[in-house]
Amino acid sequence: MTDLPSPKKREGWLGLVLTAILCTGFLYWWFRPARETWEHHSTAQLVARALAEPNLSNPLERLVIDFDLMETAILQARQGMIPEGLETAARIADPVVQARTVRQLAQANINEDSKNLGESITMCERIADLTLRARVKEEIQLQIAMLGFGDVVLPGAKTPLLRARLARRLAETDGQDTARGVLGELEKMLPTLPPAEAAPLLIELAWTHVHLTIVDGPAQAFESIRRVTSKEDQDELWLDLFRVCFGRGDTAAADSALVSAEIKDPNLRRTIELEAIQSNIPIRPAAVILAELQKDLDAAPPGPERIRCLLRLSDAQRRTTGPEASTAPLLTALEASKALTDPVQRATFLAELAEVLPDALLFTEAKQALADATSAARTVVAPDQRLPLLVMILRHAYNAGEIQTAAALAEESLILAPKFKLPLPLLQELTDFLTRLSDWPAALSLLPAEGASYEDFKPDSDSKSKTESTTASDSASNSKTASPAATSAPGTAPASANTTASTQGTSTAAVPSATAPARAPAPAPAGPATPGSVNTGDGKSILSPRRALLDAMATTAAEDIIGYDPGDPPNRGEPLDRIRNRATTDEAAAAAYLPGIPAGYPRARATLAIAKGLLLKIVPTAETNLPSDPSGPQDLLPGQENDPAIPENAPLPSDPSTAPKPVPNSVPDPAPTPGQPEKSAPSLPNQLESTSPNQPEQPLPNQPEPPLPDDPEPPLPNDTPEAAPPVTAPPPGQPSPAR
Repeated sequence: MTDLPSPKKREGWLGLVLTAILCTGFLYWWFRPARETWEHHSTAQLVARALAEPNLSNPLERLVIDFDLMETAILQARQGMIPEGLETAARIADPVVQARTVRQLAQANINEDSKNLGESITMCERIADLTLRARVKEEIQLQIAMLGFGDVVLPGAKTPLLRARLARRLAETDGQDTARGVLGELEKMLPTLPPAEAAPLLIELAWTHVHLTIVDGPAQAFESIRRVTSKEDQDELWLDLFRVCFGRGDTAAADSALVSAEIKDPNLRRTIELEAIQSNIPIRPAAVILAELQKDLDAAPPGPERIRCLLRLSDAQRRTTGPEASTAPLLTALEASKALTDPVQRATFLAELAEVLPDALLFTEAKQALADATSAARTVVAPDQRLPLLVMILRHAYNAGEIQTAAALAEESLILAPKFKLPLPLLQELTDFLTRLSDWPAALSLLPAEGASYEDFKPDSDSKSKTESTTASDSASNSKTASPAATSAPGTAPASANTTASTQGTSTAAVPSATAPARAPAPAPAGPATPGSVNTGDGKSILSPRRALLDAMATTAAEDIIGYDPGDPPNRGEPLDRIRNRATTDEAAAAAYLPGIPAGYPRARATLAIAKGLLLKIVPTAETNLPSDPSGPQDLLPGQENDPAIPENAPLPSDPSTAPKPVPNSVPDPAPTPGQPEKSAPSLPNQLESTSPNQPEQPLPNQPEPPLPDDPEPPLPNDTPEAAPPVTAPPPGQPSPAR
C-alpha cells in the first residue's frame, strides 16, 4: 500500500503580507490630503475671513465685532492705509460705530494731506445713515475751519447755525477777518429768526466775540454775552473771556479788571480772582482773599459746610502760596470727613479728597481716603443709593490714576446695575468708564433697547427701592466677576435675547457731585427723523438714548485707539492679546491658535486680532531697545529660557510684560480694608466665550486656560517670506548703529 503524497506547505506568505502593507502605506502617503499651510494674509483678507465666520447674528456680539473693526480701520489709517480703512469701515454693521470710524478716517486724511481737504468731506458719503452723515460732515467742516481754511467750508454752509459755528472756529485761528464778515451777516439775519433758532445762534455768536478778544479787546464781547439766556453758558463765557485777556500782553491787567467788573456772581468772581493771582495778574491782594476765606471757615458750623470751606481755603492757598501751604486744611478736612455719620456724605467727601490730596503731595493719605470712601459706599444697602456712590468713587479713582481700584468698582457697579432703573447720566458715565477700561462687551451690554425714549429714564417718584436680603458688606465681599454679556441694565436689551428686560423704578439718591452732568446729545441738522432719532417737533431730530450712548462710547473708544502706543497696546483679553502680540512678529505662529478656538464669534475676534497685530509691527530704530528674540518673552512658561517654541498641549502663558496693567473684561477684588489680608486678583473668564444662548456658559474665574492646538506643519520656505534676523541692542556705553 503506497502512502498518499502530503500537500506542499505554502511558502512566502509573510513576504506577501508585508509587501501588501508597505504598498498600502506608500499609496496612502502618496495620496494623503495635504495639510493646509498658512499663507500671508492682508488685513483686508483677514477682515473678510473674520466676517465669514458663522453665527454672528447676536446683537451684542456683532456690536463687539464692530468695535474691533473700528479699531482695525483706525490702525490702517495710522499706517497710511486710508482707502483700506474705508473698506473696513464699510463692513461695520452699526451705523453709529460706522459714522465714528469714518470721522476718524477723515481726520487722518486731514492730518496726512492738507492740500486735499475736500476729500475728507467726500469720505462722509460712505456713511449709510443720512442723519449721522450730516453730523459727521459738519464736524469735519468745523475741523477744517479750525485750520484756517474758511474758503473750503463756508460756500457749503447754508444754515445760519452752521455758519456761526464756522465763524467761531475761524476766530480761533488766523481767520478773524472772515469771522467778522460772517458775524455781520448773522447779526442782520438774527431779528428775522424764530426764538427756537435764535437761542443756539446767540451762544455761537458770543463765543465768536470771545475768541476775537485776543485782537479786538474784551469790550466788544460784553453785549453778546449778556444776550445769552442760560446762566451756565454765561458763566462759561465770562470765565473764558477772562482767560483770553491773559494773552493781551501789556493790557492784560487792565482788560482782566474790566471783565471782572462785569461779573456779579460771587463764586465765579472768586474763581477768576484766584486764577488771576496764579497768573501773576492779581485783581485783589492774595492776603485779602485768604482772610475772607478764613472768616467764612470760622463762621461755618461743623459738618459738610465746614468741609467745603476747608476745601476752598486749601485751593486758594495752593494757588497763591504753593502745594505745601494747603496741607494743613486738607488734613483737617480729611479728619472731618471721616467723622461724618452719614455714609453718603462721608463717601462723597472722601472721594473728592482722594483726588485733591495728591496736589499737596499727600499720596499715602489719598490712597487711604479712596479705600475709606469705598468702604463707606458699601455700607449703603439700597442699590439705587450705592451705585451712584460707586460710580462717583470710580471717577475719582480713575482721575487719580488708581486704575485697578477703578476696575474693581466698575465690576461691583455691573453687579448692581440690573437691580434698578438707571438714570441716563449715571448710565452714560458708567458706560464711558467701562469703555475707557477696554471692557467693550460689558459697556455695550448696558445699552438701552432700540425703542427706549428719554421718558423711560426719568425716576419714578412713587416707587421704593428694593431692600437687599443680605448686608452691604456681605454683598461686597462675595461679589465676583460677572459675565459682561449677562449684565444688562433695566430697559436694555440683554446679551442673549432681543426682548426688553423688566424695569424696577426707584428714586435716585441726591448725592452731591456723585454723577457728572449728562452730555446732551448733539442736535442733528434739520430734516426728517431717522429710525434711530427722536423728532423734537421743530424740524430737527436728536439721537435716541441708545444711539446717544453708543455714539459717546464709540467716540471714546476711537480717541483711545488713536492715542495709544503701538508698542504698548491696550489689553483686550486673553487669548486675544497673545494672538495679537504674536502676529506682530510671526503671522503663521499667531494663526496656529485659530484651529483651537471655537468657530463663530470667538474665532472672528481672534482673526481680527491677527489683523491688528500686523498693523502694530514695531519698526526698530536706534533708540528702540529690543530683546535678542522679539517673539520670545511673551510665549515663555515660568522657568523656561528664551526659547520661542511652545510645548504641545501646554496652557497659554500670561504675558509678563503686561502684568501690572489692568486686564479688560475682568476687574480685581475690591481693595481690602485695613487689618484684612490682601486677596489676589481673580483671573479672567475667557473673553471670547460666546454670549449666545445656544453656546455653553463661560468658564468660571481661576480655571486653567484651554491647551494650545496641535502645532501645524511648518510652512515651506518658499510659501512664507523669510524671517528678518533678530535685532540686538548694543552693549551699554557703545553707540547704537544707524538703521
